[in-house]
Amino acid sequence: MNPDTEQQLFIDLACGERDRALRMIRRFPAERLDDRAPDCGHSGRELALEFLERAWVIEGIVRPPFRRLAAPVTIHDLSAALEDSLARSLELLALFNGHQWNETVRGPLPGERGRRAELLWLALRDLRRHSEHFAIHLRGTQTLGPERAISRSA
Repeated sequence: MNPDTEQQLFIDLACGERDRALRMIRRFPAERLDDRAPDCGHSGRELALEFLERAWVIEGIVRPPFRRLAAPVTIHDLSAALEDSLARSLELLALFNGHQWNETVRGPLPGERGRRAELLWLALRDLRRHSEHFAIHLRGTQTLGPERAISRSA
């Protein structure tokens, strides 16, 4: 594959986002996974699971049909599932020719259709935005003192 193609750029950026997400998930303190930030309302566990849901969107665009699997329970299982889902999808995507990359496919939403490349870029953008949200929570677990601790979920 030509290293200067849109497809290769996407794969490179998606691999970087996958690696960034995995680093953050693995650094998140296990004892704080169920804590909720007062300004967000989501726990670290819920936000970590959203990475996998976003990976499944990418996987569904690369390899339809979009599938919903049971979410893993432990943070270790989640990082392994995320790594596996994105790795397999990106490996397959690297084998696509120009027609497959630009093919019109079903999107993750009912009735949605679009050029595979465009849907993948949108999914990567969502993964990136979610990564930034998760990073805020991760920083909060590392910088808050006991007087400003994130509240425990009920």
